[in-house]
Amino acid sequence: MYNINQVKDLISNIYLEYSLISSVEIDRKKLDLSAYPWILEEITDNVLYLLEFIPIDEIETSWNYIIPQIDKNNLCPFIATHGDHLFCVDVSEKNYGNIFYVDWDFGVFPLKEDAKTFLSKLEDISQGNWWEDKPS
Repeated sequence: MYNINQVKDLISNIYLEYSLISSVEIDRKKLDLSAYPWILEEITDNVLYLLEFIPIDEIETSWNYIIPQIDKNNLCPFIATHGDHLFCVDVSEKNYGNIFYVDWDFGVFPLKEDAKTFLSKLEDISQGNWWEDKPS
């Protein structure tokens, strides 16, 4: 099993990295999936709207919750989306720090990038609430 304190440190660093590149709250961000055609081929959404960073003190509980559901103990959730899907970080030695998207209906998808690259692709919601957002 992985060291939970090291995992929390990794996720804390992701949160810090986000705070250095954006002053916008995470619930005002979206991810355009056009950069991930292998995901678009499998799911029905073109854009994912982010809901929250999972609080550090809830990481272990969230992680333990998803392990049996996705049958992977190396993916730790750190961002929840509208629709209750998750972005996870891989904590295995082989893929340490790589980001995955977990869609409860369609499966687990690698984004094939690290957290810094993933965070740089997040876009601001153009207006109002996420359900009022207009395509950019």
